[in-house]
Amino acid sequence: MQTVKGGNKIKTYMVLLILIIPSLLLAENIPKNADSNIYGTDCECDRRSYFRSREKCKKAIIPENAHITFYANCWECDPGYFRSDQKCEKVIVPENAHITFYGNGWECDPGYFRSDQKCEKVIVPENAHINFYGNGWECDRGYFRSGQKCEKVIVPENAHINVYGSDWECNKGYKKSNNKCIPMTKEDFRKQKELEQDILREIERRKF
Repeated sequence: MQTVKGGNKIKTYMVLLILIIPSLLLAENIPKNADSNIYGTDCECDRRSYFRSREKCKKAIIPENAHITFYANCWECDPGYFRSDQKCEKVIVPENAHITFYGNGWECDPGYFRSDQKCEKVIVPENAHINFYGNGWECDRGYFRSGQKCEKVIVPENAHINVYGSDWECNKGYKKSNNKCIPMTKEDFRKQKELEQDILREIERRKF
């Protein structure tokens, strides 16, 4: 039993040496203005004012309204400023706009669209609404765009508004013929079934 315990102690010491020795060796080679990382396997520069350049830390020349990047290898402008050569200039935000997510530009508020260096209001016609992106408009369901207005979709008998909301399609068992829906024939049903089977076979083929 004592031999087993002694062997376990030796293994523990060896593991500790394996973990500690790389850190001790690294400590001798850490350049000025740097420190070992949290793993003790490499060094990293003082993020406040230095960046890594090969095997040493160089002092960063940080312009006004800028800061060292997360990776400590360069600098970037503060939010609300954009890089212009070796300096940061303020983003001039026009009326009805705001700073972008990245902080280096601007974009119009919802309900406005960009026109050169300003934001103009989206003029929404009757039976329409502001689109998902907020910079334009689209017709309400049951209407389609015609120039700068929305016209009502005329749905014939045995039909309904399609999934996009801007047109119509025939009900099941009917087919489109000009601007109306007529009953499908036996031949139509046969062709439709063949088409459905072809689609299913293609889907199965693409699985492999």
